[in-house]
Amino acid sequence: VLGLLRFHHYQSIQNVFPEGLTMAGIPVGGVSRDEAIRRIETAYQIPIEIRYQGAVIHVTPQDLGFTLDISHMSEESAAEALDRYTGPIVATHANARSLLKTDHRQRQLSDPVIQMLIGRNGIMGVIPFNHFLDSGYNSTNSRNSIRLEHLVAHIDHVCQLAGNSLHVGIGTDFDGGFGIPDVPIEIDTIADLHKLVPLLESHGYQSEDVQNILGGNWLRHLERTLPA
Repeated sequence: VLGLLRFHHYQSIQNVFPEGLTMAGIPVGGVSRDEAIRRIETAYQIPIEIRYQGAVIHVTPQDLGFTLDISHMSEESAAEALDRYTGPIVATHANARSLLKTDHRQRQLSDPVIQMLIGRNGIMGVIPFNHFLDSGYNSTNSRNSIRLEHLVAHIDHVCQLAGNSLHVGIGTDFDGGFGIPDVPIEIDTIADLHKLVPLLESHGYQSEDVQNILGGNWLRHLERTLPA
């Protein structure tokens, strides 16, 4: 994803992607973003061909149960994906746009998109990234200004939209994209996410709700969508 983001930045300056670039196996070097999207969309509308004992079977990604992640999609892209893709859909790491003052890049999810995701039985993983918890935050700010309560607010927002705790989880993005200076002050290791338990309980969440939020929802999704 980081590589794609850098290429997107390059494309926004140069108006075309660099020569030789492929995305998902599709050559997009030297073309505009719109043309790249058209090429990728065209390619992925073609069914996958599986040959078995002389038989030829054509299937699409949704037929195989592939899960589509709408994180990083713009409002229009996310809405279209939710409308067109019939397979499982999630947002692995995104927060609620309505709780932030600004979101010029449409990186977070609007309430209508969250409600569409809920309607598709999807899950939204909220991310403990300070820049996504307070749009005015920058890395020179004191970490003390962002606390786990900010993350709880995003969890609660999704639960209020859904009317239950079945459509939200944690999507840390703790894979090297950012570090300790950019997470809430209470977090020093991933084990500190359990500090969310008393905070959620103080907001009225029961034990079953907390288990859903801290992993149960993701586990059920994987059990439902992965091969047995």
